[in-house]
Formats: sequence, structure tokens, C-alpha cells
Amino acid sequence: MSKNFATETLSLLATWIAFSSLCACTQPVVEENHALREQGLALCRAGKLKEAAALFNNKLAVDDKSADAHCGLATVYSAKFEEDKAIAEYDRAIELNPGLEEAYNDRGNEYLAKDLYDQAIADYTKAISLGPQHYVHWYGRSCAYRKKGEFAKARMDATEGISRAPRYAPLYLCRARAEQSLNLPNEAQADVGIALSLPASSVYEFNTIAGYLWDVGNPSLAVKQYDKVIALDPKDHGAYSARSDCYAAMGNLAKARADLNLAARYAPEPDWYKVSFLTLDDLDYDAAHGVSLPMRWALACSALMFTKHDEGCNSLRGDAATEENNDTEREALAEWWGIESREELLDQLKALQGDGGFNHTWKEYVKYQTNGMQLDQLLDVTSDIASGDFSNRMSVVEKYGQEFGARGILAWDLCRYVCLVRWGFRLGFVSEQEANELLLPVAKRLRSNYSSWQQMGEEYLVGRRFWSEEHWKKDEKEYSRIYKMLLTEKNSPWMKIPWDTDLGAAATSKAKP
Repeated sequence: MSKNFATETLSLLATWIAFSSLCACTQPVVEENHALREQGLALCRAGKLKEAAALFNNKLAVDDKSADAHCGLATVYSAKFEEDKAIAEYDRAIELNPGLEEAYNDRGNEYLAKDLYDQAIADYTKAISLGPQHYVHWYGRSCAYRKKGEFAKARMDATEGISRAPRYAPLYLCRARAEQSLNLPNEAQADVGIALSLPASSVYEFNTIAGYLWDVGNPSLAVKQYDKVIALDPKDHGAYSARSDCYAAMGNLAKARADLNLAARYAPEPDWYKVSFLTLDDLDYDAAHGVSLPMRWALACSALMFTKHDEGCNSLRGDAATEENNDTEREALAEWWGIESREELLDQLKALQGDGGFNHTWKEYVKYQTNGMQLDQLLDVTSDIASGDFSNRMSVVEKYGQEFGARGILAWDLCRYVCLVRWGFRLGFVSEQEANELLLPVAKRLRSNYSSWQQMGEEYLVGRRFWSEEHWKKDEKEYSRIYKMLLTEKNSPWMKIPWDTDLGAAATSKAKP
């Protein structure tokens, strides 16, 4: 399976915050040897991490008590995504100089990258106490509060930062994210508008704007921001990689590969983007092995899940036919579904197509809510009470049960059915002809129960939340991004394949052998 873009973006974000905190403050921070750190950071920005590390280590060889050199070496580790080593160096710098403001800020960035929100908040708070005029500390703490789920505090800190730097776009985007979570859509929209209207000038600003546009499912606009990053720094490997992901999401695989080649050329380590190249190999295979239009309509029903895993919806497989991909799929099917054979696959498909999936449990909850039936008549509900899943599932049913009516969460069961057929085909459990015969009736059933890709996708996501609150919270933002992109990006399966496509035509495969 290929990489998850969101994880890489978080690491890059942490790195660029660390860089920016040293040079973006409204007033300079007193350091014992500012010139040394500036020299080292210039080397880092140029991708010369070994030279930067040597610079700081040489200083430490003659003066191990140089807090500034320890702080600089920490920045090198940060650029290499070695958070634990970076934190250890920041610890030493702070031990030597408890008033080194930037060390607290940048150690907070490392804690944020590791999802250690309380530690990050404590460090940002200390940095604020030392330099309340510096907006980067307010910005960092706002990010940490938002990640922790304390959105009101995140909004207040972003506002404090804006009062100190009213023309710094990332602060408005940070506040907009908090406002979206606080269900303040008008305020969030206004802040996004301000952010996009400001004359951004730094690499970090353009990266942050691009990251926001990616997160809201708009890779086309994100590309334009990464263009600006690259114009300022033609050797920024992270920007090339991120722009490559945008082009891949837009269906322009040639440009995606060209950018990835540049990312690999300028990366400090030669194998940083190895997995990314495998992702493009998968998408190239998928594009070259397209099936008939009715079959592609059926495959598009799995677009949320397959896009999440950087896989396509033009071919039955969706990825390259490699031993590594097949082994990964075999392990995943066994772990998540308990499927290790053709017979087990067909049994599960039969259950999903009938009333043996989660839609059965949903309907039990609807009965419980509307009729007050005895729990001994509702085995799934009783089981959920024992396991602790009842509260979440009941809240979802209370919100959507009446709206969904008799179909319940059919989209959740049947879209996963489509995924299972595709995974079974990869492993040779079903042939291509069998896959066609299994998929088209389910595609027609989905089309008859829903009125659009939008409705089907929305109800699939509700089904996912009903299935697991834990996984819903973990992946909610990523699925939201993919959902919006599928509905708006012109080369997405949902945009290219009309909902009212004739599914009665013969599903003769056009796939290459």
C-alpha cells in the first residue's frame, strides 16, 4: 500500500514551523550566537543537512555548553524528522539557557509533531511568557489546542496572534479551522477569504495556504500555491512532493511523476520518496487498464476507500499487480475481515448483499428508538451496550434514522461489497468475469436507492461513523477531504462518470492482459 499524504504533510509542517520560528518573529529574539544559527539554517534550507550538523557539532566540540549550538543541532534533527533527537537537543539547550525563547517554541513543534499536545502547549506557554510579542508562539499553541480538540482556546490564541501580525495568512487559516470545528461557518469563510487575499511572501506561508487548500479538497488551487513555494526555493523537495500529490489527485500522472523526480533529486536522503514512486506506479497501472463505463460506474462506488489508499478506480485492481501489493492485501483481508479463501469471500459478499452487514444492526437501533422493543429481541443492541458502542451508535441513529428511512446505511454495506470484490479479484479469489457479474447488480441497487454520488457518499460516511467512532475520529478529516475532492475535481471518478450512466450495457472488459 502507498503512503498517506496527511502524515507526511504533518511532518513537513512541524519542520517548517521550526524553521519559520527563527526568522519570522516581529522582533528579533536575543541569542548567544545568532549568526551561527542563521548559517546553519541556511544550510538546512539548501538541503545540506550534513554540513549544518557538522557546523553545530564543531562548535559543540570546543564548547559543549553552547545552548545556541544545541538548539541549532536540534533544528537539523527536525529537518530529518528525528523528533526524539531534536527534543533531546532542545532539552540540553534549555538546561543551559532557561531563557532561550525559541528553544521552547521549537521543542513545542516537535511535541506537536508527535501528537503530545499537553507538552507542546506547556512549551508554547513558556515561550509566550518570554516573548508575548512574537506571534509564532500564539500560532503554535493555537495549533496544539486545535489538535487536542480545545477549539475555543485555539480560536482565542489565533486571535491573539492576529493582533500581533494582522497580515500573516496562516493565523487566519488556523482560526478558520477552529471556527469550522466550532460550527461557525460564516466566520471561518471570512477568515479564509482574508488569508487568501493577503500578500503572502514566505515559503512557509505559501506552504500553509497550500496545505489548507489540500485539506479542503481543492488540489487545483493548492498547486498554484506550491508553484509560489518553488519559485522562491527551486530546490524545496517537500514542495515538489506535495505538488506531485496534487497532480496525482487531479489525474495528471505525467506531471505528478515529473515533480516526484525533482523531489527525489533534491531530498537529503535518496530513498525518501521510494514509496511515492510505487504509488504512481499503481496509479499508472490503473489508468492503463480501464474497464467499460458501466463497470467503472460500479468501481466508483469504492472511490472513498480506494482514494484513501492512493489507489484508482479505472481498473478492477486499482493498483499494480505486484507480489508486494498482493501480500499486503492478503494480510489486510485476513486482519480486517477474517477472509483467507474464496469461500470466505463469497460468504461475506452474500452477507453484505443480504441483511448480514451493519445495516442489520442499524435497523435494530431504529426499532429500539421508535418502538421501544425489549433488548432481548435486539441482539446487536444488547451486544453494543456490553461493549460500549451503544452511545455512539444511538446518537448517529437519532440524527439520521428518520431521514435514511427503509434503506438505512445500505451505502456502507454495498460500497464495502464493491471493495471486497476488487480485493478478492486481486488475490485470484474471483475471476474478472465473476467480478463483473458480482458488481453490476449491486451497482444497479445502489443507483436505485440513491439520487447522486453526493448522497451515496454522504451516507457511506455516516455508516462509517456508525461502524466505529474510533476510526471515524481518526480519519474524519481525510475522508472529508476526499469526499469534497471527488465531488469537485474534474478528473475524479464521480465527476467523470455521470450518475445516470446506463448500467444495462454489457460489461465487456477493455483491460489489457
